[in-house]
Amino acid sequence: VRGKLAGLAGLEVIARGSSDFYRDTTKTTRQIADELGVRYLLTATVRWQRSDDGPSRIRLSSELVDAQPGQSPVALGHDRVDATLADVFEVQADIATKVVSALGVALGAQDQESLVQRPTDNLEAYELYMQAERISREALGGSLVRSSRVADLYQQAIDLDPNFASAWAGLSMAQSRLFRLFKGTQDQADAARNSAERALELDPTLPYVRLAMSRYFNEVRQDSKSAKEQIDIGLRDSPNHADLIREQAR
Repeated sequence: VRGKLAGLAGLEVIARGSSDFYRDTTKTTRQIADELGVRYLLTATVRWQRSDDGPSRIRLSSELVDAQPGQSPVALGHDRVDATLADVFEVQADIATKVVSALGVALGAQDQESLVQRPTDNLEAYELYMQAERISREALGGSLVRSSRVADLYQQAIDLDPNFASAWAGLSMAQSRLFRLFKGTQDQADAARNSAERALELDPTLPYVRLAMSRYFNEVRQDSKSAKEQIDIGLRDSPNHADLIREQAR
């Protein structure tokens, strides 16, 4: 959901690393909004019920809160979802669409299409991708074993869906990180570029594709000029994307 909202020109979405800090917090919505410097908060609880004899289910309760400074927080919308895991992408699109509607953000045709776009049709590939994303956040600058595990999970997702652009971008960033941290070989450098180029071929408008290309130029080629050019291209499509902006400031 964050990825869908972050790609919209009419919204500025706090970076994942900042908001994830509050995952298990006991702080109030007012405290969180003030610390992050945001007007709105999207909060949710998600439960995943596995099943051995039927489809796994997700149960989600989400709330959009207006935390305007100087006023008591107000709930703008509340949603409860009980769906099968196969419907996870429709659930994501539905939540993102309702947030956009509640905030009165005007969408162009491309934005409307991006809200309902599915990253992959293979749920197993998507689960592997999400595992890689979680470990990647925990392993920034981490060990060879954990960084290699991240790359392996992205590769497994790609093996299941070779057209999974986000997984190709993630794999490239993992390969670039491994190259930088552990003085990789030319073959590893080529692999990082090939993965980024494959992601670019599949979806040139995806912000993380440009981020992957930028990381390749920065971490493998040590070419800051080309790295910045990739970020500039990404920001033209997604001008408020927090990860691109943060990369631009490196």
